Amino acid sequence: MTNALFRSLIAACAALSVLLPAAAAAEPPAAPEALAAVHKAIGAGPSLGSLSLEGTTRRVIGDREMSGGLEIAIELPDRFLRVDEMGGADPGARMRRYTGVNGTEPLDGMSGGGGGMFVRMAGPPGAEQDPERMKAMQLRRAQREYARLLAVLIAGSSQSFPLEYRYIGEAVSDDGKAHVFEVTGPDGFSAQLFTDQATHLPLMLAFKDVAPVMRAMGPGPGGQRPSREEMERRVKEMQAAGPPPLSDIQLFVSDHREVDGVMLPTRVRRAVNGEVNEEWELTGIEVNPRFKAGTFSKK
Repeated sequence: MTNALFRSLIAACAALSVLLPAAAAAEPPAAPEALAAVHKAIGAGPSLGSLSLEGTTRRVIGDREMSGGLEIAIELPDRFLRVDEMGGADPGARMRRYTGVNGTEPLDGMSGGGGGMFVRMAGPPGAEQDPERMKAMQLRRAQREYARLLAVLIAGSSQSFPLEYRYIGEAVSDDGKAHVFEVTGPDGFSAQLFTDQATHLPLMLAFKDVAPVMRAMGPGPGGQRPSREEMERRVKEMQAAGPPPLSDIQLFVSDHREVDGVMLPTRVRRAVNGEVNEEWELTGIEVNPRFKAGTFSKK
């Protein structure tokens, strides 16, 4: 999909956000009825117990563009694992990044990479040296990522991080109309879910958060790997800079298709401050798969 179309989608959703206060002044339908229509359109009833999503990702990191494989395992209500695979054709050079949550236990790990790893800095400086603080930061990040994914995929919730949906009105743009729900949860969690007024399927989840900062720590353009001293220097620089400010982030979902009675998107796009920096293309979707033992264990 072209950058021009990406910008068009972002502009359309921005227009929905701008027009929301005026539209929300109208008398809204009862929240339970509006949310029930979304659940009916998606088909995510009590029989939905698990989801498996597989595909590819494309990310823009600074002046670099990376692509790789993506695997997501969801076992309702409280188990979630995301696996990102990055690297070239050589299996020995590929890196697998694991993030997720099992109840209240964060899942976080990395394997492979051949020395070409990336470091993600999304928390306060110094957290990496305090194991308990690091675990709390990982849990908070994983629970929020899982909650946002549940919201934009199935307007759902988890047991350990429950979400509440409140209908707040209608938003209008040149591209159509949307119903808008305020989504809230523990620890100040807040987002807005936009659903298509005609199909009742999710369109976008909008929220504010600290955008993860990723820095290449592996081989440079010439193929030379940095020394340990150089890597430590880069980490200290990132720690000293502190976390970036809150950003406006949108998760767009589109190209839904029915899988065993459940309507799920095959494209997901993430935009930060109006610029798309991540795109998923989901080519393998399973409803109610059985996961192997240990899938949601520590990595």
